[in-house]
This record gives sequence, structure tokens and C-alpha cells, in this order.
Amino acid sequence: MKILILQHTATEGAGMVLDWCAQKGAEVSYINLYESHPRFDLDEPVQLLVVLGGPMSVNDENDYPWLKAEKCFIRQCLEASIPILGLCLGAQLIASALGSQVVANSESEIGWHEIEGLANQTDVFPLPACMPVFHWHGETFELPPHSIRLAKSAACENQGFQLGDKVIGLQFHPEITVDTIETWIADASESLKPSSYVQTPDEMRAQAQTYLPDSKALLFEVLDYLVK
Repeated sequence: MKILILQHTATEGAGMVLDWCAQKGAEVSYINLYESHPRFDLDEPVQLLVVLGGPMSVNDENDYPWLKAEKCFIRQCLEASIPILGLCLGAQLIASALGSQVVANSESEIGWHEIEGLANQTDVFPLPACMPVFHWHGETFELPPHSIRLAKSAACENQGFQLGDKVIGLQFHPEITVDTIETWIADASESLKPSSYVQTPDEMRAQAQTYLPDSKALLFEVLDYLVK
């Protein structure tokens, strides 16, 4: 199995996705968008595309010219019926590639907060009725055309969507690891100001030990669903 990962910064890696790939014996390749002149092509067939997160906005095309090419590439993968998982910015990129708006959310959502699974159809992925997951975002996506909303949270109405049986976008980060949380906290520095939906670094660290195992299990279930 060949897995292609779109990575937007050196500090926002695939995390637990790589554990799943190792378990499956998958061959992993990357397009690193933070490197000069990223090259997009589908010369090599892949069985799964994973689009990771990042601090930029999908609307920042002037600052990140490769965003246009990346959205075009995502559309190519959609047309080729390649299974796709989008995580945080990745989900927003799928939505934007399909013509949906990505805008500022009413609240920043950072840390461990509960999502509520919404989909009751038998032909979509069943997110849990209630589950704490890790968030780090200030924007949100409108649902892409013909997609099904999978989840919401108290701070953000659209926490996930599914398009057909091969595309899932999640606003949260089931791929998160302890090391990544520490890196993001360090990068955020003094700009990380606690509020209703923004946890302190100590809260994020303490709750990680409790919630990471279920987060990893959920990620593995989503990935298994997409490549079934």
C-alpha cells in the first residue's frame, strides 16, 4: 500500500498516522509544501492521500502561492477516486478545493474538547456520540457540496464531514502525539492565552495521558474505513 502525505510545516507532522502506516507495512512518501517548488503529480498510484494541518489559512494564497496548486491537486485526487483524509487545515483545504468557504470561527479552539458525533446513517463513518479530542484552530469550513456533517463541538459547528465513502475531513487532530503538543506549545509562546475554549499548556499536557489512547484508536478506525 502506498500512502502520500501533504505536509505544510516541519513541525506539523503525521504523528500517529505513521504508526498506522507501519502497522500496515505501507510505503510512505511526502510532498513537503514548506520546501522550495513542491511538485504535484499522480505519476505513482497511491491508495491513500493524507492532508495534514498547518498554521496558515487556505485563503493565504498570496503568501503561499503553492496553495492554488495544492487545491488543484486535491481535486485531481478526488476525481481519481483516491481515498483522502484531511486533518484540520487539511479538511479546510478539501472544502476550499470544492468551492466551500473557510472563515474565522467565532472562537479559537485549542486543547482537549469534546466533539459530538452527528451522523446516523449506516453508510458513513460513525464518530462517537461524545469524545474528547485535540484541537488547535481558529478557522472553520463550510460543508462541501453533497457532504455529510459528522460532528460538532460547543465551539465549532462543523467538526467533520464525509464525501462519498472515500473522503473524510476532520477539524481536530486525532494524529496528535505528546511531542507534537509540546512543539506547538513552544511555538505558540506567549500568544497562547487561555479562554473558554483555549486550555493552558498544563491542562493540555495533563489530559493528553488520559485521552491519547482513544484518539489513536479513532484515527486507526478512520484510516481503516477509508482503505477498506
